[in-house]
Amino acid sequence: MKILIQNISELLTMDLTRPDNTGLGLISNAAVLIENTGIIWCGKEDELPVNRACYEVIDAAGKVVMPGLVDAHTHLVFAGSRENEFAARLEGATYEEILAAGGGIHYTVSSTRGADVEELIASGLNRLDFCLDHGVTTVEIKSGYGLEKETEIKMLRTAKKLDEIHSVDVVPTFLGAHIIPKEFRDSRERYINIITTEMMSEIKDHGLAEFCDVFIENGAYTVDEAEKIISAGIENGMQPRLHVEQLNHLEGVKLAVRYNAASVDHLETITGEDIEILAGSDVTAILLPGATFFLRMSNYAPARQLIDSGVKTALATDLNPGSCMTAMPFLIMTLGCLQMGMTVPEVLRAFTIYPAESLNRTDRGIIAEGKLADIIILDVDNYKMIPYMFGRNHVASVIKSGKVVRK
Repeated sequence: MKILIQNISELLTMDLTRPDNTGLGLISNAAVLIENTGIIWCGKEDELPVNRACYEVIDAAGKVVMPGLVDAHTHLVFAGSRENEFAARLEGATYEEILAAGGGIHYTVSSTRGADVEELIASGLNRLDFCLDHGVTTVEIKSGYGLEKETEIKMLRTAKKLDEIHSVDVVPTFLGAHIIPKEFRDSRERYINIITTEMMSEIKDHGLAEFCDVFIENGAYTVDEAEKIISAGIENGMQPRLHVEQLNHLEGVKLAVRYNAASVDHLETITGEDIEILAGSDVTAILLPGATFFLRMSNYAPARQLIDSGVKTALATDLNPGSCMTAMPFLIMTLGCLQMGMTVPEVLRAFTIYPAESLNRTDRGIIAEGKLADIIILDVDNYKMIPYMFGRNHVASVIKSGKVVRK
């Protein structure tokens, strides 16, 4: 397949080696050449190096073109829905009251344990369709709603199957250490041992996860417990990603840097010292303003300080049934701008090149020769419109691995 995308008003390459004043590697009046699954050229259309007649032509009609979006933090595989809890919270119910009534994450765990693989695949396909419709071409999916060997493995097998049958690339993360399951409240060490031995052994044997995540939080896991889990994860071939400093500051950033984690996610309670530590590392900060918004919290993660200190900073949807039931990246970009002080170029990089790097997918999130042809055409004529027109899906077309999959 040979494709020429022409008549592009603004091509956002995200190639940070291209000198421009936007930080987006922007090329005006541009074109892109694709052969098979990859990009072979991009540049000014009047410098096109080939005969157009040899290519299938896609007319961008003066629209913006950029890399496919990368959502590097989701909990996309789950069963059940918690809209009743949402309504109850609006009427004054506390999270503790909802938990006591069998709701909260325990409801999702129960529903996911009771779902078969076919049900999880069907709902997962629907959610991935939504992601693709909104320009996401690579998505990370965590387990964590099983909290027992059978269901955690079932979730990861579901993620693997979704990767095989859907256009969106799925990157699997093992989050058996999401919370302590109810049946192990009085024997947490036993459950942690199950995670680090029985679960990880099967995950390694069948290649079910690339990353290992732990939720470090009061009511979840301590830093010492997390260290034991991620150490075992590394021994079983999984790089750490960590939920840290969301509700309480528990020194999770230091642990992440010490173990060269791929990312630290949330960071609402991060300190200046933590930011300095991150700035001296290769760890990506992944911020989740959708969760802060949905939970009606006021302390958004300090994106401005992180970026100004030189920390690679990404955004993600945190799609999950409890604290952020959305898979809309453009909405998250707007929250990044309005609630965390990010600029338009910063939120665009935060859903492309930086999350791709955090997932060890440096072949995407960028439009350049030799990179994967994951490209979206947006129904706007300049990039500043993307977070400005909030609540709208801007995607006109999606090209995944050199193939048009949405138009």
